[in-house]
Amino acid sequence: MLRKSRLLLAACCLAPACHAAQWFLLSGEPGSRVDSAELDMSTVGSRQDSRQMMLRISLAESRQDETGRPHQSYLSRINVVCSTASVLHEVQWRFQDAHWGGRMQQEIFAQPKPMAFLGLVPNPRDRLLAAACPR
Repeated sequence: MLRKSRLLLAACCLAPACHAAQWFLLSGEPGSRVDSAELDMSTVGSRQDSRQMMLRISLAESRQDETGRPHQSYLSRINVVCSTASVLHEVQWRFQDAHWGGRMQQEIFAQPKPMAFLGLVPNPRDRLLAAACPR
């Protein structure tokens, strides 16, 4: 029961007013065993020179976070600062399995954490910036 409650809480945090997600593929293939990155275009919000949105990544292989906990996919609420081409994690939900399955752990960053896109093939950074900061 606790796990279902946590998942419902995460879903509410991810989906204000329970919107229908509109995932835009940045790289990879959804549902496959390759790295994939998608933006939820229905979550885009703006503050001056920045855009807030949800990003989800599913990895081809499991990785470990800084504390050694394994994860193979994650959802992040990100902030994209267009003038500096910066992508910052604000909150992240990591999942043990690919495609947002298995045990979940949440991290709320005290200070927004720069997103490095390390090891993502292909790297979705340029497409993410183009989608978030149209010229």
